[in-house]
Amino acid sequence: MQGVRLAGSLEESLQGAAAVVLVTRWAEFNRLPQLLAGSKVLVVDGRRVLDRDAFGAYEGIGWRRAGSGGGQ
Repeated sequence: MQGVRLAGSLEESLQGAAAVVLVTRWAEFNRLPQLLAGSKVLVVDGRRVLDRDAFGAYEGIGWRRAGSGGGQ
């Protein structure tokens, strides 16, 4: 697709990002809090699996099962 750039790693995909939209539970993305520490990147958590307090800008969307932890 024109205008779409594929990244070779999670770190590469975050370079210059203004926002991250997470829609998977892949374990690789559990590193987002460490990789985005101190940044203003907006994290949109479509699975509500991340801790909202770990990010400067966070929005949780979608369903969250009771007792599953993660975002609020």
